[in-house]
Amino acid sequence: MERARAAAQQAATEPADSGLKASHELAITPSFIVRVRSAAVKSAISVAAEDVATANHAQRMNLAGQV
Repeated sequence: MERARAAAQQAATEPADSGLKASHELAITPSFIVRVRSAAVKSAISVAAEDVATANHAQRMNLAGQV
């Protein structure tokens, strides 16, 4: 009974397609999460440092502030 419930939970959270499953497995890897977060922070810092005359700066700053 417990095994069936665990299998059902796993099936509900994992993509069925094998390509998507591989992407899902990568996306939940702690080291990958750290790399993505680091890239997001680096980009946000870059946006904050850019000239206010840059096209769409206000919108980009709004998004950067959410990181």
